[in-house]
Amino acid sequence: MEFALTMPMFVAILFALLDYGWFFMNKTVADVAVARGCRAGAIIDPLDGDPATTALVEMTGWSDFIVKDCEQHEWCLIRDIGTVPTRRLECELNTPYQPLIGLFPTPSTVHAYNVTRLESQRPQ
Repeated sequence: MEFALTMPMFVAILFALLDYGWFFMNKTVADVAVARGCRAGAIIDPLDGDPATTALVEMTGWSDFIVKDCEQHEWCLIRDIGTVPTRRLECELNTPYQPLIGLFPTPSTVHAYNVTRLESQRPQ
């Protein structure tokens, strides 16, 4: 009898843990992908290549199951801001989120943001 009374609550707690765990794992992967992408774009010499393109390629290549096809969608934004000596790269990701189970309220997107100062600050 006790099992029949406690089982629904146990299952609800288990599914909530799975859903929120899946969301926070997706959030962490997005944060790391954006940080690594921004860093990859920041260490390239702007005279040898485009920092924004390098960051975009790194963000896409780091985690294919969260950050899919950044080049083809609007959810990956990379901005090259400022002038020498304060030039910086601003990377943002707003990717749609699919819940694992979907019984509990979770955000519909995963958001990640990073700003990194370009290491090579030569005028162009």
